[in-house]
Amino acid sequence: VKLKCFGFKVYICNDEFPARIRGRERHRLFRQIYQKRLLQAYENSVARGVDICLATHVPLVEKLGRMNPESHLCLHGHSFKLVAPGASVRGAEEPIKICFVGYINDKLRIDWFEKVLEQSDMELHLIGPEESGVLERLRAHEHAERLVIHGIVPHEELHDSLMDMDVLVMLYDARLPEVAIMTTNSKTFQYVA
Repeated sequence: VKLKCFGFKVYICNDEFPARIRGRERHRLFRQIYQKRLLQAYENSVARGVDICLATHVPLVEKLGRMNPESHLCLHGHSFKLVAPGASVRGAEEPIKICFVGYINDKLRIDWFEKVLEQSDMELHLIGPEESGVLERLRAHEHAERLVIHGIVPHEELHDSLMDMDVLVMLYDARLPEVAIMTTNSKTFQYVA
């Protein structure tokens, strides 16, 4: 929030984080109260320091509204209304385009990709370089006709490619310790910005 490089700052709050700190043991009560107060003070500071707060349910909007008058309800993704010029809703006869962008390697949940291919109303789009034999496994799938491999897309064309998709997914296998530590969706947000 203190960085000066962003012209507009948005806080998206999807949970009542201070309320999630709880425990049953009496000797931890003081620590829990301290943690809640610390987390609440941090959240208040963030809410005051941004241009707009978006929350996923009304009580959170009301709570954040006490710190920032520009606090609004942000419905879950499937309820957003598209307001971008030229935005359109895909017709019922067209497949839903599910897209992964990133390195295509053995750190991905390939079983999930295969489940997408089994859906008759979906297409799986993969954008990025391949680092292992993952694509051979997907090409051998009985519904490989629903697989679209884009390969490496030049950075200046990536935004337009992603705007043609319906759903962007990050399917890293977080059971792998190195993946759980380093996986972030910020790169996907950068691509669609």
